[in-house]
Amino acid sequence: MSWSIERSSELYGIKLWGSSYFGINQNGNIEVTPKGPDGPRLDLHNLVQDLRERGIRPPILIRLPDIVESRIHLIASCFEKAAKDHNYQGQFRGVYPIKVNQQSHLVKEVVAFGRSTHLGLECGSKPELLVALALMDTNDALVICNGFKDWEYIETALLSRKLGRETIIVVDRKSELDTIIAVSKHLGISPRIGLRGKLNTQGSGRWVESSGARSKFGLTPSEIVECLGRLKAEGMIDCLALLHYHIGSQIPSIQAIKASMKEGARLFTELHALGAKPTYIDVGGGLGVDYDGSGRSESSTDYSEQEYANDIVSILQSVCDEKGVPHPTIVTESGRASVAHSALLVFDVLGLNEVAKKDAVFEKSPEDGRLVRDLMDILNNLAPKNFNESYNDLIEKKRDTLQLFTYGVLSLEQRAKAEDLCWAITTKMAAMAKEVGEDDIFWELEKELSDTYFCNFSVFQSLPDSWA
Repeated sequence: MSWSIERSSELYGIKLWGSSYFGINQNGNIEVTPKGPDGPRLDLHNLVQDLRERGIRPPILIRLPDIVESRIHLIASCFEKAAKDHNYQGQFRGVYPIKVNQQSHLVKEVVAFGRSTHLGLECGSKPELLVALALMDTNDALVICNGFKDWEYIETALLSRKLGRETIIVVDRKSELDTIIAVSKHLGISPRIGLRGKLNTQGSGRWVESSGARSKFGLTPSEIVECLGRLKAEGMIDCLALLHYHIGSQIPSIQAIKASMKEGARLFTELHALGAKPTYIDVGGGLGVDYDGSGRSESSTDYSEQEYANDIVSILQSVCDEKGVPHPTIVTESGRASVAHSALLVFDVLGLNEVAKKDAVFEKSPEDGRLVRDLMDILNNLAPKNFNESYNDLIEKKRDTLQLFTYGVLSLEQRAKAEDLCWAITTKMAAMAKEVGEDDIFWELEKELSDTYFCNFSVFQSLPDSWA
């Protein structure tokens, strides 16, 4: 079968992870459509060749600001559509966490592109707050203050209220509320306060430990009740404007998002039942980026941006209507989802290590032991009807190969032949797995058979935030 562009696209899974921004053109080269599939197209191969001619050699980090604009508007439009479909009366206000990428040019682009959607900024420190105050000039855009808060940080946040900024200070620890009240009295400025709830619901993926009942961030139900009592005693209950929670970054499963939203929505309505009237609910980050298109790994997602928005809006609308609570303004901190697609690293591939000998031929030998003979039987008799049995036998024989070699029963040559047979069986099984409907086994085998490419770039220099 001759090679084709369609087969290339399928091999590299571009339609699965490209998010409509990346594809293969008629010349067989990777192309980028920064403004979406209907916008102008950029041939990456031609671009890199042009850069080489100008003396710029890989690794090269290419930034595509138009994608930032497209992503910001996509997320906002998804919530707009979800609100319309579910008759949701509240608004949507996104905020970009500066810590996601603090580079000046990017933050300025985010602010500029987000003006029409009232995109705000999230700060985790006083320096980040100063950046936000210097750059933000959008009416109604939020400035969310998280992180450790000392007197100076809180003082700066409160003074920004005099500049007309919609600054909300989120209480992560109960002791912070005392400082906020003290600084507020000292300056004579009424604060806008948020409470970060510590949900029992855990997220999923790489940062699962940053959420749940044992998380080091957020207030327990008991502490939230105490904070409400303190605000009432100070005559400041009307200062409580926002409920915040966060279940982690890069959430791969929509079920974790839905579960946290149900708990968060209940917590929001309970604040109203206790006399507070917050008008914002900040669901934090978590909107994932599908890096590999598998829909099953920590680097992937099993949901779309629209499904994410639909579930948040529908759950919140249902719970609020049940309790007779006005629909709040929804705030998200989707930094990764806003900017991850906008930068790509181009580098040279120096070599390839293939794990499987795809053209290996095996002949029986009088020196073959029981293990090798069993492996040859598995290879020769493999069929759809005995696929699962053969797969389990293969796992057992792999384990036996290592044990027999370790105990001195197998020679090095015998172990090499046994391992070559295992690779041949794995290759044959991978081709058959889809046919017999064993998708999980297929992905496991494909992972085993993946080749190793040696590439010329430094993660620490070029991709320091690849998992941040």
